[in-house]
Amino acid sequence: MRKIINAAKFTLNRWGVDFSIQRYPVFETLPFYIEKLGINLVLDVGANEGQFGCDLRAAGYKGRILSFEPGELAFERLEAKAANDKLWMCRNCGLSSIEREAKLNVSENSVFSSLLKRSEDADLLGYGSPSLLGETVQLKRLDTVWPDLDCDNSRILLKTDTQGHDLSVIDGAGEYLEQICAIQMEMAFRPMYSDQASVDAVLARMRDSGFVLIGLWKVCSSPITGELLEVDALFNRLTNAPQAIGRTV
Repeated sequence: MRKIINAAKFTLNRWGVDFSIQRYPVFETLPFYIEKLGINLVLDVGANEGQFGCDLRAAGYKGRILSFEPGELAFERLEAKAANDKLWMCRNCGLSSIEREAKLNVSENSVFSSLLKRSEDADLLGYGSPSLLGETVQLKRLDTVWPDLDCDNSRILLKTDTQGHDLSVIDGAGEYLEQICAIQMEMAFRPMYSDQASVDAVLARMRDSGFVLIGLWKVCSSPITGELLEVDALFNRLTNAPQAIGRTV
């Protein structure tokens, strides 16, 4: 029976229907935080086809966006969406802790493409979509490309959605991490990808880097067990004018 269900899901995915997760947007309250924190530059890491950037614009954000996407086809679609936006720039590379060529596992639904392999839990819980091919991509460190991005003196939100690779993105920021006001990233309660950091590890890493958790949004749950799988988390730097957030949302 499980094989029949998975085969049906795979077929429907090919027609653009994704029953593997239930997604809930962070944009109900994220614009409030962006305004209160004075964000004027968003580093959109793991931009995929530009969904996050488009949602930022639809929510009224008028500042700069710098999007990073390593996948070839996803980048073409991202670049097309940003083409007429003078404040939205795109780079065809991924970010990591080590500069190298790497294999991107490209999924049927490209939002699930990852540098990591799917875990057994992902298959058991009906998460995402299967990988179809491997694509060689370029990875850079954020502190290497930073001097070319005109980031200094900006109020920066780093959004990283790299399917389990987010702590490596943060590690690659090096000393420039101190210039980032806030970080939005996914956290998984069970590893959906091999070697994905646990929630405890993410919270500890962010705390050690001087950030405090200020927002959580549900991303997806399992269609098989109903359990919560992933959340989007927003972290604010402790020294980043915490009095600016003065009400509950």
